[in-house]
Amino acid sequence: MYKAEEKNCRQSWDNLGFKSSVLEHIVENIRCPVCHSNLIKAQDKDNIFPSLSCSSCSNSFEVNDVVEDNCSSYDDAEDEDSFAHCSDCSSLSSVVKLGEKWICFSCHKIHNDNDVGYCKYCHRFIAGNLEDSFLSGCFMCEGQMGHYMNSKAYD
Repeated sequence: MYKAEEKNCRQSWDNLGFKSSVLEHIVENIRCPVCHSNLIKAQDKDNIFPSLSCSSCSNSFEVNDVVEDNCSSYDDAEDEDSFAHCSDCSSLSSVVKLGEKWICFSCHKIHNDNDVGYCKYCHRFIAGNLEDSFLSGCFMCEGQMGHYMNSKAYD
């Protein structure tokens, strides 16, 4: 009975259609915040951020309630660029690649591949506008202009 329900729960995640090593980690480690069961179903197959339900205790909750904890425990040297910092909501390591898109689990912003990369000044992995980031920086740094403005040479 347990194996059948576990398979049913796994299938509900597979129906979302996103292939990602990060999502695989989340699905393998996600637990109900009430009873800590791993029998979690994704409810809305057409939603990037599905509502979840626990097959053990029937608790309903949102994917955001449990994803950030699972993302912070994800550690794969091959996927060092798995998490970007979101420039829209300033959340650190909250943007994950799912399929062809990068999605922030904090503010739900969807970023395209060309919107994600390294700041040319501080070299942090950022999701957002990186054009002219060497001069103007990203949301985590002030770039070359800020460095110059704060230096004694500007006094």
